[in-house]
Amino acid sequence: MIDISRNKLIKPILVDNQKKTMLELHWEWFQNRMKKKKKYSLHISSKKTKEYSVEDILLTHLQYSETELRDIITANPEQIELKADPNGSFYKDYEKKYLQLYTEIKKSIKSPNVKIHSETLKMILYAFGYDDFENGTSFGVKEWSAYFFFEKMNVKVCPYCNRQYIFTIFSKNQKKGRPELDHFFPKDIYPYLSCSIFNFIPSCHYCNHQKSDKINTHIIKGKPLKQNNYPNFLFLGNSTQILILSPYMGIFEKNVSFQMKMENNNVNFFDYGNIKVSINIEKNIPSDINAKISNSIEAFHLVENYNQHQIELKDLLKRYRNYARPKIRDILKIINKSNTTVLKKFLMAYCKIFRNQILGLPLGIGNSEYPLRKFKSDIITQLDDFYNKTIKVK
Repeated sequence: MIDISRNKLIKPILVDNQKKTMLELHWEWFQNRMKKKKKYSLHISSKKTKEYSVEDILLTHLQYSETELRDIITANPEQIELKADPNGSFYKDYEKKYLQLYTEIKKSIKSPNVKIHSETLKMILYAFGYDDFENGTSFGVKEWSAYFFFEKMNVKVCPYCNRQYIFTIFSKNQKKGRPELDHFFPKDIYPYLSCSIFNFIPSCHYCNHQKSDKINTHIIKGKPLKQNNYPNFLFLGNSTQILILSPYMGIFEKNVSFQMKMENNNVNFFDYGNIKVSINIEKNIPSDINAKISNSIEAFHLVENYNQHQIELKDLLKRYRNYARPKIRDILKIINKSNTTVLKKFLMAYCKIFRNQILGLPLGIGNSEYPLRKFKSDIITQLDDFYNKTIKVK
């Protein structure tokens, strides 16, 4: 799992000769859509429909003000989590709004075959407009769509697993391809968050479908789980949702590291068999954060999946042992014999580049992400620590 910088959404970009942030573009699009979108047709009988405008649904029936709607659509990750908390005031207020709309629809429907809950959910999802965002209906905001969002986000590797490229292809000749969009808080449970921009996570197909949005109520010894015994779960009616980390939180990278272990639980430069990958969580972090990290590791099967990368791991280990260290020592000998400060600085810089090249890491990409970047970086750090504590001392 890797972090996504929030700056991507709050840094101004050039659109139609104007500088705007994606937060501003998204809210402008949402406002325009609210005023211009065609009405929602509720089929109250086989021959009759009742029309609802998007403004009516949002402002009159759900009774959100424009200020409240802006707070929802542009909410940061911490605010979204508060709005999704089933014990929080926002969610409880939403339940009341939902019940009012549900009751009104129930009074209008004449057909006994219509599922009222399903119709209510469909109407709320329609009002918040994720389908129009996904399909690219601009409503006067030039180019705004899921494709434009992904292109400007420029997230090229899945943040959940850091194993797959997720390129965006968006050309004038209609060739299109983009990452899958995961709703961090699923839209079927939280329809009011279905178009909140920080709820959009670009992801690979595997992670989007692996992530458990809904889990049937767990049964242990014939009894349902209790909320107070499992604080890392959200309990919503007859379903639960595991709480994991949002990549926007910036927590996983600095608190979690990949490690490799041999059968004897030590690093061994001379044995390439039976290597196991584990994931270490830093100690002394808050219990709720620890639970979310653990849930994230489990949800995406990170330990199991990274243990499948034995070819890359053993290749890295061989490069480190057989090539990187001997060549670096040769370069350092040249540096030590040199009396020229400029030459020393040049050789030291070259030493780092040469080391990355020998280890098979991409060169000249700056801070750009690439598959297995964190995994390889953490293993190299572990190897360096082992070398400095054991082999170098000897």
